[in-house]
Amino acid sequence: MGIRDLWNILEQVKQETSLADFRGKKLAVDFSSWFVKCEATPYTNRSIFYRIVDLMSNGITPVFVFDGPKSPEFKARKRGESYFRATSQWKELLNEMGFPTLYADGEAEKACAQLNSSKAVVGCVTDDGDVFAYGATTVLKDYRTGSKEIHLYELSAIEEKIGIGQKEMIAAAILIGCDYHKGVESVGREEFKDLLKELRNNEVPDIIDRMRGWRNNPEILSIIEEEKKLNTDNKKKSAHCSRCGHLGTLPRHSKNGCSHCNTPKECNEKTEDSGMAPCSCEFHALERKKKPFLTELKVRKAALCQPCFPDEKDEEIIFEFMSKDESASNCIDLMLKTANYQNVIEKLTEQFGVIADDTKNFFPALVKMVLYGQVRDLAITPVELLRKCKKDGEPCYLIKFKQFEFDAINTENVYKIKVLQSVIDSKFPELTPKDESKAKKDQGQTQAQAATSKERKRGKNDDSRQSKINNFFSSKKNKPNRKASDNTEDLQSLKTE
Repeated sequence: MGIRDLWNILEQVKQETSLADFRGKKLAVDFSSWFVKCEATPYTNRSIFYRIVDLMSNGITPVFVFDGPKSPEFKARKRGESYFRATSQWKELLNEMGFPTLYADGEAEKACAQLNSSKAVVGCVTDDGDVFAYGATTVLKDYRTGSKEIHLYELSAIEEKIGIGQKEMIAAAILIGCDYHKGVESVGREEFKDLLKELRNNEVPDIIDRMRGWRNNPEILSIIEEEKKLNTDNKKKSAHCSRCGHLGTLPRHSKNGCSHCNTPKECNEKTEDSGMAPCSCEFHALERKKKPFLTELKVRKAALCQPCFPDEKDEEIIFEFMSKDESASNCIDLMLKTANYQNVIEKLTEQFGVIADDTKNFFPALVKMVLYGQVRDLAITPVELLRKCKKDGEPCYLIKFKQFEFDAINTENVYKIKVLQSVIDSKFPELTPKDESKAKKDQGQTQAQAATSKERKRGKNDDSRQSKINNFFSSKKNKPNRKASDNTEDLQSLKTE
């Protein structure tokens, strides 16, 4: 589905990313694209349910968008009544789950693109390349449940590296083909890429306006008229020298020289950096004039084989991609809400065939939605931090959370969940284990400080005592001999100190 060969054209800007990079964000999900993918599996509804839980486990709020009543007639015929009935049932259930959902006016990818371009969501989850022609700026493709990688395409990178923006996408839909249009015969992705390169070199600002003016463009018409005139006059291309490329032959130039090379004898060898004047004959002059437009002339000729190009259908396609989807413009509340989860689980198991063991995964994922701020009116209670660990290379804690009261399926009374350390540190700092190495370091510093203080005090006392001893012996030298009893008393006083 989408623009033919578009993903091949965009291959060089494809990036590898993961859902974890969109933690705490909102993504528009093209549910029709999801359903078609999951319909190819043995258990369609279970596959859809696991995709929902996977997004929740990554702390992502999905905004589910469905094809609306103005969906193209060929899609309605191809998918049939059963498709619309099944997707309608899923929309009702997703509403009950508390997820934001939206019926597009027409194509789901159109509403997804508008939510993305208006920054209501940060990206679109779809495999349909039409979403870029509708104006999407960030697209996540090739989503698989539980996969660590998903392919990311950003319009800014596409414009910078390939030179394709929204209007170029629309032009591709008309020239190469899309869901609405079979395209122009003999125009494929390589011709389209060459055309874009030529238009950039020729500083053409708007490819759609250029295509609309192909019949009457004076620059192109003058080239066509000159070519016609040469063919009508039955003029033949004169002989040209194989050495210099000017009018004349190599033997003649060797004998008489070349007027274009300005040589009386021989001629100059033509090289890329020789700076020689080009041949001025009519044929070479026309070739030089045509060279910047060779691909455009070829594609234009193929397109104008249609009686009118762009015709009414082409203009309808341009309008379809450029117009807005009012349903997306009116979509204001995109928060995930709490719900009657007991009823939700009953419907999943009884009406949608999702087995009870599968539904157990829903509530731990709901805890993560609360942790990452995607559900604000639901309380969670941590019970115990079990250990440090890693998930996808990121530092985490394995934590027990108290089971929700409305969870009648799980029997362990707790959920064991891996959560980023940074999230737990900010939301539940009381659970964060003390860093033992830091504690030991702090303790060592305290002990060292105490020891230093003690040494200083001891040193001060020793200095004072030594001073008294020095004074004592100094006085004996300067004074007459005292009685032995007096000396003993002085020494005794020093000892008592």
